[in-house]
Amino acid sequence: SEQDLAGLMNWRTNIGQNVKYYDQLTFTSLSERICLQSPDFPIEMSSGISSTLAKITSYYPLLTDENMSVANLLIGGPTLTLLAMMCWCLTTLAEFQSIWRLFEAVACLPTSRHTQVLKSGEEDFVIASMSVARKAFFMLVLLCRFAIVTVLWYSGCVFLINYSIDAGDLILNAVALEVILNTNKAFFNLAPTVVKNLVKHMEPLPAPKTTRQIAGLDLKTMIFTLVFFAFLIFMAFVEILPLIGRIESAYGILCDGNTNFTYGLDPNYLVWLSDTNPWNMSLKEVAKYPHLKTIREAMYPQTIPNWTIQGVTVPAEMGLRPMG
Repeated sequence: SEQDLAGLMNWRTNIGQNVKYYDQLTFTSLSERICLQSPDFPIEMSSGISSTLAKITSYYPLLTDENMSVANLLIGGPTLTLLAMMCWCLTTLAEFQSIWRLFEAVACLPTSRHTQVLKSGEEDFVIASMSVARKAFFMLVLLCRFAIVTVLWYSGCVFLINYSIDAGDLILNAVALEVILNTNKAFFNLAPTVVKNLVKHMEPLPAPKTTRQIAGLDLKTMIFTLVFFAFLIFMAFVEILPLIGRIESAYGILCDGNTNFTYGLDPNYLVWLSDTNPWNMSLKEVAKYPHLKTIREAMYPQTIPNWTIQGVTVPAEMGLRPMG
């Protein structure tokens, strides 16, 4: 969101380029170290910003590698989001088809003054006819079910796209959404035993004998397929592309422009700027400097060899070194 982008800008302005967080051993600002995303440049703070940037570059790798192959690009975040949306859309379309089949079956039932349920066999029952009032109530229930599934269809896709850009979260969220549509089956377990037995032994409602076809293809299936792909294209343009734009803006705020400088403020709020690496030294060149060796020897004194001076062995822990 715009508020999140403003927060990233505040972080880079107040912290990322501040001289307080300049690393004297690698000659880098905090912004540089976070944007490099390398173990050679350790990050002592702002792990949340670093994690966010890692998710951004993993979701949309073109930000860091413009020459990435098409195969590697296809396994990125937008493709995974589309696949998760496809799974959710197929699940909801199956629910829409179930609603439509129930509508057709009830509409085809004979209408009578009273609903007639006849016994078919020893334990089975069949609905012979249905009253007008019961049909109207049944259609109202189907209409409510249709409205609920429609809202879940759209809001579920928006949830998948915007809730998280982490690949693991996308997969878990796609699975979690399917659980929502199965809650009606879970609540049915609370129904009375008489109702359960009646539903169990009820014969299926009669389906329409004929279906409209065009060139041998079922018209209803064609409509559902067109709606499926049209909705995916709609969501790609309305939700996914704007998300990619926000991701590019977030990356630009954190890492675009000049990151190899630090600033400080004096008591009069005058800004003092300094390059982080004015000598343009590489890490290999920095590693040759003796201060790094001294720090590491202090960290691991057992690795320092003992010195022998005029036949006397001096332990390294004493800190004595021969001259010359």
